[in-house]
Amino acid sequence: MLKLIVCLDKNNGISKNGKLAWNVKEEMEHFRKTTLNSIVVMGRKTYESIGRLLPNRKNIILTNNKKLKIEGATIMNDYNEILKLSENNDVFIIGGKEIYNLFLNYCDELIISRLKKDYECDLKWEFNDKFFQLDKTIKNKEFSIYYYSSLRHKVIDGKLISENIIKKLVLKNKALIKKYKDIPKLVIIYIGNDYGSSVYVKNKQKLGQRIGINVEIISKPKISQNELLSLINKLNKDKSVNGILVQHPLPKNIDEELISNAINQNKDIDCFHPENLGKVFKNVQPKYIKSIPCTPWGIIEMLKYSNVELTSKNVVILGRSNIVGKPLVPLFLKENCTVQICHSKTKDLINITKKADILVSAIGKANFVNSKFIKEGSIIIDVGINRLDNKLCGDVDFKDCIKKASLISPVPNGVGPMTLAMLFANLINLYIIQKQEKI
Repeated sequence: MLKLIVCLDKNNGISKNGKLAWNVKEEMEHFRKTTLNSIVVMGRKTYESIGRLLPNRKNIILTNNKKLKIEGATIMNDYNEILKLSENNDVFIIGGKEIYNLFLNYCDELIISRLKKDYECDLKWEFNDKFFQLDKTIKNKEFSIYYYSSLRHKVIDGKLISENIIKKLVLKNKALIKKYKDIPKLVIIYIGNDYGSSVYVKNKQKLGQRIGINVEIISKPKISQNELLSLINKLNKDKSVNGILVQHPLPKNIDEELISNAINQNKDIDCFHPENLGKVFKNVQPKYIKSIPCTPWGIIEMLKYSNVELTSKNVVILGRSNIVGKPLVPLFLKENCTVQICHSKTKDLINITKKADILVSAIGKANFVNSKFIKEGSIIIDVGINRLDNKLCGDVDFKDCIKKASLISPVPNGVGPMTLAMLFANLINLYIIQKQEKI
């Protein structure tokens, strides 16, 4: 287990080099007992501030200095070595802010010592207890110690999973470029000046370039419906273009359904075209499917990467949109799940959701789903993107539900990165189809 020891003064101040943690006699005695006969990892500056190694422990000094030698200590330069060591041993981490920030996302236990006095501290340390559960508190005259256990093993890290998918796409794309002597091309049509949409467009362009795809952005502050249809028709005929994406939302003067239908099904990376979507609902053989709805596909991949056995699971989906709720149904049915969709007119909602093995929320209501909606050990997928108190949050009250759930996706870094990755998986599939069928 990896255990992180953090020492704060009463104002959340933390010493940059970790010296503060050893300035109170009673506190030092407590940590001596806590870390006895274990492995202790210190940053180099923390070691220098303490001035000695800790007896009856294996001392490891983490430093970038590869030439450093300290008698009686093991010198490590890569924090991944320490993570590997913690798999079969109790490892305590002691250091300053840099060390804490390095290991916070990996620790199994967090021990915070809060001194009741105000000491000279270099930095403020903000602790977000979103991924931690308070298990025990020890009160002392000079300080209080709080023991937190990590809940991160319950978090489905969409960002990490999407990175694994992206790495595979990079390799696949390189092989295709070598085979066909041609670089896949995506054209994104961006209409208006919505800030959120502009961020999404830039993120898509950045990821496409990373994968090795030529991404062209056609920006139109204003455009009529006929002009947009004419532009799409031109791109449909352009053989150098492998994928077309019209960024949503669209202005009120433009019929979204008409635009989705206008994009050639062989270049439809969103899977909005009725023929592509129909094949998904019909559950035709994979060789006949050209694209798959990105967010639903991303959700299924998240669950598979997390080693969730989907067969026979009871799935409840909150939301009946054409982008998430509806297309999720055939994908879950394909995995032999039993699926139920709920919406704004569903009666007795909580009694339905409490029976779900997997609950997917895509309704766009901040923190709507709390622990009363879920059963013990359920899996929660949060698709919602909302703002509350100027902060990004999902449909699910994460902090309230994480203790009861067995797995839960966060917002951000949950479904969002997966959607983006699957978008480019669709593009590469369409590129292959176009080359093979010489479209």
